[in-house]
Amino acid sequence: MAEGYSLSWYANEFGIARSTVAKRLTAAGVEPVGAGPKGAVLYRLRDAAPVLVGPAGPAPDDDAFDPERLPPLERQQWMNSEKARIQGLREHDKLLRERNLLLEYDNVEFGIAALLKRLREGVLLMPDVIEAEAGLAPRQREAMNRQIDVLLGNLRAGVQELFVSGDGDDELPQD
Repeated sequence: MAEGYSLSWYANEFGIARSTVAKRLTAAGVEPVGAGPKGAVLYRLRDAAPVLVGPAGPAPDDDAFDPERLPPLERQQWMNSEKARIQGLREHDKLLRERNLLLEYDNVEFGIAALLKRLREGVLLMPDVIEAEAGLAPRQREAMNRQIDVLLGNLRAGVQELFVSGDGDDELPQD
């Protein structure tokens, strides 16, 4: 098995010119590991591959990417691709809403509020139900009520963290 591969092999595998392979490997300081049977210089795959598949420039998701710095034709192509991507997302969301697989924010908020209301009512009724079915001593009922208050307080804090903005206008009503 070969210790490495030639410039021609890398050019063929990565679909780039042999001269580009040579330039990138030289610029990155990748050292040859030997010579092939015909005298071709060989480079280890684990050293050469990262250099050859790495981005040639900043990717669009990179913070340094600025479409304004692109040549006019490439900038126009980038803008068109962004418009198409956004339009595709809108059509996808519309399709999901039509199939009732995606809810508007207000519907989600309403649904969660209704669910939490039922949970709260059930938790508050728990001491009465247990007392009716099994009997509770006054100390047991007080301990249960304290734990329910803690549970509901934690639930309230979690809901506020998720849904209430920090401006103070959206405060949840106290019980």
